Amino acid sequence: MALNNLIMDHLLTFLDQIDVINFIEAININEEWYSLRIRICQSHFACYEDSHDIDETKLVLVSKRYSDVALPELRLFIYPCFTVDAFRKLARFYNVPLFKCFVRLLPFNTIQYCADFGLIDVISFNQTTSSGRTLNEHERKLFTHNEYFETLENRKRQTSLAIINTMDEFRHNLSVRFLANTWLSAIDFSKFIIVGGCVLNAFCNLPFPDTKEQDINLIFFSGNWENFDETVDSTVAKLKEMNQNRFTADIEIQKHIGTGSYDLILPNAIKINLKFDPAKNSSDPVSHILHKLDFDICQILYNGQSLLSTCSFIEAITTKTFIMYNLHANISKNTCIRIQKYCNRGFKLIVPFNFDGDFNELMSQELIPLYSVREFYYMEDDGEIQFATQETCPVHLPIVDTFRLQDEFIRGICPKLFDYK
Repeated sequence: MALNNLIMDHLLTFLDQIDVINFIEAININEEWYSLRIRICQSHFACYEDSHDIDETKLVLVSKRYSDVALPELRLFIYPCFTVDAFRKLARFYNVPLFKCFVRLLPFNTIQYCADFGLIDVISFNQTTSSGRTLNEHERKLFTHNEYFETLENRKRQTSLAIINTMDEFRHNLSVRFLANTWLSAIDFSKFIIVGGCVLNAFCNLPFPDTKEQDINLIFFSGNWENFDETVDSTVAKLKEMNQNRFTADIEIQKHIGTGSYDLILPNAIKINLKFDPAKNSSDPVSHILHKLDFDICQILYNGQSLLSTCSFIEAITTKTFIMYNLHANISKNTCIRIQKYCNRGFKLIVPFNFDGDFNELMSQELIPLYSVREFYYMEDDGEIQFATQETCPVHLPIVDTFRLQDEFIRGICPKLFDYK
């Protein structure tokens, strides 16, 4: 039996509450375990070669400059126990505490690895599980509750926060809170999914305090750039047709070339964001897209018929906590404000024990414009004056396991596995 399979079989045994000592002793610890890590083709990371380092554990460091805090790191490999095959073997233990911790770490895999883990029908799943829980012993070994953004109002919302039980309730909330009758039927769900905060809002029994400020986030998961532009045009045409007797003003269309997205602003102040985000090599692109979202509490979608989510989302919603998957000590103020929004909505931020950022300092930074356009003239070498337009948008890091939580999880099960690094 291959060592990879042997490790998985004994991990299953451990999950089934067998003594961990049996698990450790049964594994032939040697360097082969590290050779079994799934390498990601380094051509995917070619854009980092000039300005980034690769350390001895094959992680791309996102900066070469000196820093007294942990710098974000991109994995060039996948551990055997965090693969799709491993997940499928372990999924039958979904109610075991260790598994609940395990699935919250899956999104830390590099985005170059196809996250074809599949998704859960949230409404059906909720009928088979308890309504809530506290962090279990395995989660508490890795994460701690950060109270920087906590307020008395937040705590009140945490107490009253509950989720809906039926799709009819969800559709009602979507209609009332986001005026879905003015836009929903214009969406082609064979090409778009609705994801993130607005879906989470309608999934909860009470509206978020900032509901009127929320966008409708659509991700285009099928086709290419040309198909995307054509589908956006078709969506706009449908919106105009269905609202011709409702709106007197026209729909405002903003195209953000640098971000691959459009904003459609309806006269009733509803803002629909459409983003092109294909998963080229994935056999389950919708699953891959959700697992790439940087907050686990946002990993939920509506596909026109049902609500689907990642396992990470299930554990986030049942504990009323959330993990940020690209957290590091130098995140922008914009990102901090996003974190604050979800705290205000009734969820608790949990961070790695070794998180070394200072939210006081981070919140004192200048805000980065979400999108800006600058028009200017410049002189060519031959003296000729040229006119140019420059678009600027903030650069968001992909998923990073800066604090190596997957390593810590494995070390917690079998510390000797890391003796041969």
